[in-house]
Amino acid sequence: MLDAIDDAVTAWSSADGRYYCSCHTPPRASTSRCKGTTLSGAPAADAPVEEQRAMAWVNYVVVGVIIACTALTVVSTQAMNTATRRREFALLRLTGSSRSRVLGMMRRESFTVVAVGGVLGTLLPVPPLALVAWASTRGPWPTVPVTGRLAIVGSTALPAG
Repeated sequence: MLDAIDDAVTAWSSADGRYYCSCHTPPRASTSRCKGTTLSGAPAADAPVEEQRAMAWVNYVVVGVIIACTALTVVSTQAMNTATRRREFALLRLTGSSRSRVLGMMRRESFTVVAVGGVLGTLLPVPPLALVAWASTRGPWPTVPVTGRLAIVGSTALPAG
C-alpha cells in the first residue's frame, strides 16, 4: 500500500505490517517539510546488515567457546583413561613391550575415539540441522563448508593426539 505524503516522501506498509519511508529530495528539504523526522545519510537497509554482522561475531565466539569446551572434554577424558589404566601400561612394559609400542597403542586408541566421535558428531545432528536448514534456506543441507567442518573436527582432535 503506497501513500504519497507529499512529493518529497513516500511511505508504504508491507504485508508483514511494517511501515517504510523513502525520501525523494535532498535531506534538508524533506526534513523541513516533515517535522519530527530524523534522516541519516545511510540507507535504511544498512542497519539490519550491521546488526547481522555483529550477531555473526557473537556466533563465532559462541562456536569457539563450544569447540574449546569440547577439546577440554576430550583432553580430560583421555587423561582420565590414561590414569586409570596406569597399571595396565606397567604390566605391558613388564611383559616386554617397548615404550614406543605402548605409546603407539595409545595413539591408535585416541585416533579411534576421535574418529568414532567425529562420525557420530556428524551423523547424529543431521535430522535437527536439516530441519533448521529447511526452515531458513528451503534446502535440506546446512551451509557449512567442508573446510569449516574439517577445522572443527581437527581442532577437537588435535589435543587428543
